[in-house]
Amino acid sequence: MVARLANMLWLALGALGAIWLLTWFATVVEGGDLDPPASPASTMQTLDDLIPSWHKKITGADRFEDFGQAEGYILDHETGLVWEEAPSATTMDWGPAVAYCWDRTVLGEIGASKGWRLPTVEELMTLVEPTTIGTPKLPAGHPFTGISGIFWTATADTANSNVKYTWDSDTDSLTSQVTFPGRRAWCVRAPGGFDNVSDNLS
Repeated sequence: MVARLANMLWLALGALGAIWLLTWFATVVEGGDLDPPASPASTMQTLDDLIPSWHKKITGADRFEDFGQAEGYILDHETGLVWEEAPSATTMDWGPAVAYCWDRTVLGEIGASKGWRLPTVEELMTLVEPTTIGTPKLPAGHPFTGISGIFWTATADTANSNVKYTWDSDTDSLTSQVTFPGRRAWCVRAPGGFDNVSDNLS
């Protein structure tokens, strides 16, 4: 009796094994296990994929992406800021400088898009290299043109919003002054805006 039960158990196990084997074989025939594995996604990053690197210094040609004089703008890979290749050729009071950037459009990959503004002191300082010999005090090999003189910033004096900070590219010095006389405008394209809620065009 025990021998008969043991034989029946072995037969049942054999039948289950046969069913499993047939199921697996059918899957293989349909190509389930024979299909080549999917190609892995590319892990390479282009310059456009790289995030800004505020935590480290990028030097040389790797930092600035120059789209050519006809394009009119420069991408700074260290900060992610986009700058005019050349600032305004003439000087103007602070209010007109704000309007100059607000109306600015630059051709190229970003199209004839608006969104330009005066930079804050902090943004402008990201371009300054104090150890540079000569003027302007910008990183060696920078692609900008016409950087000379005194430039407006969007940063206002905390005590008086009608007093703005200016930057002298020749001496790398900040000075606060009323919204006139005229200085140059160097526009930036980036999120954010003026860093004082009382800023205005007066």
